[in-house]
Amino acid sequence: MTPAGLLPPLSLNGQTSTRIAVFAATPWEMRAIRSAFHPVVERTVDGMHTLVHVDRGQEYWLVQTGVGPEKARQCAARLLDHQSFSLIISTGFACALIAAGIGALLVGHELVYSGREATEPVPPIDVASEERDQLIRCLQARVPADT
Repeated sequence: MTPAGLLPPLSLNGQTSTRIAVFAATPWEMRAIRSAFHPVVERTVDGMHTLVHVDRGQEYWLVQTGVGPEKARQCAARLLDHQSFSLIISTGFACALIAAGIGALLVGHELVYSGREATEPVPPIDVASEERDQLIRCLQARVPADT
């Protein structure tokens, strides 16, 4: 383990790597995400299976959480207790609150949390960032726009 208990980057090459966590709930969502990231290295964090892909100084950590907000919360908490990330992305049905075609890639610009019972109004948090924009460019290069 490195200082503070964090795992070392997979590729150093004199560069500082940026870590991005990508969470998906279901096996079929995970398969779709994994198909965009090859090759991957398997890592275990606090007993949790993760897949890590390294591309041009970026580490993409792919994690299947299971269905539901409690499983997602527990999984994210376990990973974040052991590793820091520049960006965290929830994929799959997390953004699908608008009409979209099958296979459409939806990328959120805001994070909204209304409490466990969805009764606490909270203003959205803007998540626009360099890392988010880099991930979008990477996905656009790997996923054809007309599929």
